[in-house]
Amino acid sequence: MNKYKRQAKELKRLRNKAGNSQLALAKACGYDSGQYVSNIERGLCGVSKEMLASLSIIGYDVDKLIICMVDDYKETLEVLVKNAKG
Repeated sequence: MNKYKRQAKELKRLRNKAGNSQLALAKACGYDSGQYVSNIERGLCGVSKEMLASLSIIGYDVDKLIICMVDDYKETLEVLVKNAKG
């Protein structure tokens, strides 16, 4: 299970829509390399609140990204609860 799949897809969509490379987006958000953006887009980690704020500040419409984040976390929680109940 990729617990960050929705936010990964949405961040990539937003970045491509803006015409930014991973490195350009990372630098605009205060990161030195594009690795963090790459990790998010590959579903290895989620969008941090700092990244979310940076995206909003540089003009990205983050409303759908927030919904994707909530949906990802909700799905993860549902799986954890189901597994805990056996």
